[in-house]
Amino acid sequence: MKEQIQQQIKHLQNLLVLFERHEAWFKENQLEPDNCGGIDFNELKREQVTLVIQHFGGNWTKEYQGQMLNYVQFFDGVRVRIWDAELPPSCKLVKRTRHVVETIHPAHDEEFFEIECEKGETQDANS
Repeated sequence: MKEQIQQQIKHLQNLLVLFERHEAWFKENQLEPDNCGGIDFNELKREQVTLVIQHFGGNWTKEYQGQMLNYVQFFDGVRVRIWDAELPPSCKLVKRTRHVVETIHPAHDEEFFEIECEKGETQDANS
């Protein structure tokens, strides 16, 4: 247990250092990140998404969760996430139906969402 507590303390110290390094920029750009185990920006408009990505730089991973698009990157073990970001103009959310074969539940069709982009970056938004 002691080791887990020490790891949590180290993580929080890294989080505080990262936050303080960017705190003035957050205020200057009227961004109020949350702390959900890291630095989280929630439901940003596209212009704000671009601003945050350019400010932090690096390679961001896209995560599709339900109907949401998230961007994630790590700095010194601290997650910076843009949660439920507005989709890029080249993308749209598309509702589709697929057939699900019988396993424990009877076979059925279910609706699902995909985020579809002009550049062919379609990905099942429920995976």
